[in-house]
Formats: sequence, structure tokens, C-alpha cells
Amino acid sequence: MQTTKVFRHIAQVSKIARLKSGMSQPQMAKHLGYNSGQFISNVERGLCSLPPSKVPKMAHLSGVPIEEFKNALLKDFEHNINYEIGAFSETSSTATYKAMNDHVSRFTGLV
Repeated sequence: MQTTKVFRHIAQVSKIARLKSGMSQPQMAKHLGYNSGQFISNVERGLCSLPPSKVPKMAHLSGVPIEEFKNALLKDFEHNINYEIGAFSETSSTATYKAMNDHVSRFTGLV
């Protein structure tokens, strides 16, 4: 059973938003009130979530609508709840992750 939470949707939206802003991870981190770009790196890799309180600033800096961040946060929350109660399979989780990486690759040409 999964022991850590998954934040794939907010990872995707956050990375796209940062790239659209033209900022590096350390630059975005500073604008959001963090001392290091490591936090943004962790968010973009899906290791942790972007706090909802930081969404308005990141949305403003990137031009990505707040609604996209909100939807991503809700999808991750739903995924984690479903996993906790045993209503989600690892196979579909892997497929979702691959599809999101493909989307980021098409958008950025970097991944």
C-alpha cells in the first residue's frame, strides 16, 4: 500500500506555470517567499504540494488561471483519498503519471 501522498497534478500545473513565467526555480521560490529553489523543485517533481495560499501569486506571475491550480489540487486530493480507502489501482496511477509527463513534454519540449 502507498505510504506517501502523490501530487502529480499540481506538479504538472506548477511546472508549466513556472516555465510560462520565464523564471528559474530559485526565482519563483523567492517570489513565493521561499529561500531556496529546492521547494519548487520538490513541487514540480510531485514530492509535495504547492500550498493553496501560494496559488494566487503563482497564477499572477505566470498567467495560468487560478482554476487550473484549484483543479490540480482537487485531483491530487481525490487521488490520495481514493488510494487511502483502496479505491484506486497502481496501474491507473502509473498511466495517469505517464499521460501527464507526455503533456508537459508537448508543452515545454524540455521533459
